[in-house]
Amino acid sequence: MKQRDRWIVAAILAVALVIGLALVSHFLSRAQAQRQSLLTALWAKEEGSAALSSIGSEESDAPETSDTPAPDGTPVPAEGAEASAQPEPSGTSESGSGGSGGTSGGGSSADLGDPPVLAADEVTLESLTEWMQTESSGALEAQTTLAAENAIAAGVGSADDAQRRAFAQTQAPANYEARMNALAEQAASLALDYLRCRDQLALEEENLVFYQGLNAMLQAEQSGESEDEARAQLLAEDAAAVAERLSQAELAVETARVDLQAASQALCEATGNGADAGLVVTGELSPWSLPDVTEEAAVSAALEERNEVKAALRAIEVAEAKLLQLRYQYPTTAPEYLEQQAALETAQADYPKAQTAVTSDVKERLARLQVSRTAIETAQAALDESGTAAPKPLYTLEQGTEGGAWTSNLSTLTTQWSRIYNNRSTLIQETAQFNLAVLEFQHAMGVGCTTAEI
Repeated sequence: MKQRDRWIVAAILAVALVIGLALVSHFLSRAQAQRQSLLTALWAKEEGSAALSSIGSEESDAPETSDTPAPDGTPVPAEGAEASAQPEPSGTSESGSGGSGGTSGGGSSADLGDPPVLAADEVTLESLTEWMQTESSGALEAQTTLAAENAIAAGVGSADDAQRRAFAQTQAPANYEARMNALAEQAASLALDYLRCRDQLALEEENLVFYQGLNAMLQAEQSGESEDEARAQLLAEDAAAVAERLSQAELAVETARVDLQAASQALCEATGNGADAGLVVTGELSPWSLPDVTEEAAVSAALEERNEVKAALRAIEVAEAKLLQLRYQYPTTAPEYLEQQAALETAQADYPKAQTAVTSDVKERLARLQVSRTAIETAQAALDESGTAAPKPLYTLEQGTEGGAWTSNLSTLTTQWSRIYNNRSTLIQETAQFNLAVLEFQHAMGVGCTTAEI
């Protein structure tokens, strides 16, 4: 090759190298710009999610609630997926005989490290329920969870899924209602147990007074002079029997006091107070009305509303969607596909099981309520006939005609009082259990107390 040709080839290669380097630099710059644009978009999206979450927690903690109905005090969540402002602090509420609600020490219950405290000396079932559903730690947790579920319903976040979003829009309010139901049942359990222990202690103290009176009369009779051995023997036997009943009555009073103290401590603990705060529940312990509903209507309502049924149906939808996705990734003979098909079949089998479980639950609750109501009505009817007060402990001794055997009225007195005592005790115990069961039955006909995973 001639020298001139070599220079031409070198010149061409040099030009080609320069052009190639320019092209590489251009594409690298373009790729860098695209990467920066993507990072900027992702950063903006994250900031938007954080802002929405902040707004949800500060302004949309819980849906508006309706006036608290008796006896359960369960608020009704507002329509839609968006949450409304937090409820007013119960310190401004007029419910409760002791100005219940609010927080102690002038601090906010929302402060970190400062758990909610019910600052009151006395509460009613209604005011306790209101506090539990609005200001307790359980209420704050329910409000935060509702905000998170509402964010899913609004499509906020990088894991947005249309099917999940649609489910959240209807299920978030139902989940919140279930959490409110659970808090209402907790409040009712605490309040009714306190009232039960309070009334039982009053009955035991009345029982103690009755036997103290009898014992005093027998002691007075024994202190008198009597030469009749048969009379003295009967008097000694009656005195021993009454002394034993008196000892049992004293023990029953102490046991009832311990039970009431335990109920008070449980109430104080649940409301953030110290065990010795002395919080008491006021109000009368009387039977509530059983919902006027047939078994068929109760079961139908439960199958329509209960979250357990909704969760079982949702499990089928999720399994079907996942199986459809795997169909485009694996052949139908692949283990991944077959495992998901088995999961779908399991979900399909669990759905009727959930319906059966809910049906049985409602029927059993209603049957137990009817039995309990019968026991209450029977005890009340007996008390209406006999009266509720103990008979006057007027102990008397009589001798049969012509020097016959001596008799006393001790058995008549104790038998009469035992019947009254047993019927009153039955009424106290059954009423407390019945009222709680009524509230639980009302919830069982609705969404229940179990949430469905979104």
